[in-house]
Amino acid sequence: MPLPQKTLIRAALRLHERLRQFRTRSPDVILPISAWEQCRRLARKEQRAHARGWDQAALFLRDSLVIAVRSLQMDVDRLCTFADRPESGALLSPGEIFRELRALEREFDDVTCDLKAETLSVTTEPIVLDDYGFGAFEIKLCWGRLDKHDCYEVIAVEPNYPGSRSDVTHPHVQNNQLCEGDATEPIRRAIAEGRLSDFFLVVTQTLGTYNASSPYVPLGRWSGTTVSCADCGYDMDEDDSYYCERCDVSVCSECNRCCTQCCWCHCTSCSRTCEACGSDVCRRCIALCQDCSHPFCERCLHDGRCAECRSLPDPATNQTDAATPCAEARDADAAVHPAGVGEALVPA
Repeated sequence: MPLPQKTLIRAALRLHERLRQFRTRSPDVILPISAWEQCRRLARKEQRAHARGWDQAALFLRDSLVIAVRSLQMDVDRLCTFADRPESGALLSPGEIFRELRALEREFDDVTCDLKAETLSVTTEPIVLDDYGFGAFEIKLCWGRLDKHDCYEVIAVEPNYPGSRSDVTHPHVQNNQLCEGDATEPIRRAIAEGRLSDFFLVVTQTLGTYNASSPYVPLGRWSGTTVSCADCGYDMDEDDSYYCERCDVSVCSECNRCCTQCCWCHCTSCSRTCEACGSDVCRRCIALCQDCSHPFCERCLHDGRCAECRSLPDPATNQTDAATPCAEARDADAAVHPAGVGEALVPA
């Protein structure tokens, strides 16, 4: 349904005034901190995977880190383009902007304008990339935020998330922000000059294009059954994942830890390593030595003490615990050769 002419006239006047103010003031600079933090997190995960010998996870994390660094670089390039703001062409008049609004109704089936919120929105046709469907997107221009580099949003109408990544709705859309790539300057110029139909069309065309060198999530990993390992971040099919019995997160085969006591699966955070035998033990089955407070499995503790602490002299008696490893061996031998049966074993 076409928008009322009165609404379009008011929108054209307000847009023209906002654009005039925007062209005469310096833009605010917002640094891509979240993209930088994502690179730092992936770098730490890759280092941890290498240190623990998780080669498959380390390779995956390296690929993800390269993609994240490229994305950060594009964010920085876009910020530079926005901050420099090369001189644009002449600003359209209010009458020309009114005609641009009318043109939008011919290009898109769904056009909305909220004068109070100062937003202008269009809804695209369903986006399909290499047989992967992402549904329609709402492109919302906030003309009250023209001095921000995130002055518009790209919102999935019915999001198709890649596994557990609820912040990504398209290979080039994260947190409702489009990675513009080569379209950065055309988009910024169209906004600055008031060419609204060009702006929405360029954004729509960018959504319909896939750049394999700079996706937030590659198309090959886009699957409704994909989950991420809670420990190393590796994306895997849900059928190949393991669930931690304690905290119910998904982990990959390399991060999965099977408790030697209860045989339940656990993530790295819910597991501990016995300092005596090196076996994986869950938090529920691990115990601390009452002397040194180090973690041990039940088989490596005797009367609440580890073998090393039992081998140390008691400060009060200056004697070692009778249940030392050597004493345990003698006790076992005595059980097999009780007194009075067979020959006694006499050391040479």
